[in-house]
Amino acid sequence: TDLEKARDMRERAIEQEISLGEAERRAAQKLEELEKELEQIVRKVGELEKTLARADRESERLKGEIEKASRELEAGGKAFFERVAEIRQIGKSLEELKVP
Repeated sequence: TDLEKARDMRERAIEQEISLGEAERRAAQKLEELEKELEQIVRKVGELEKTLARADRESERLKGEIEKASRELEAGGKAFFERVAEIRQIGKSLEELKVP
């Protein structure tokens, strides 16, 4: 009868409303979980950015040390070859001083 149909429709509407409420609750819970995951990701990214900044600073420091060592090595090499040239010149001078 019409009354039974109306009751059935009402029960289905209530069931759908309950299902909708449960789906809404699950969606809200999932959203909360995703927000927490996003917060963790943002924290991790922040930590990684700090680590990268430290690595960049260390890289620049090491680059400076390498450049300094390279200059010192170059200067030492020049001094070495200048000293070798001086020794050769002394050797030539000694050769010239030899009496036959």
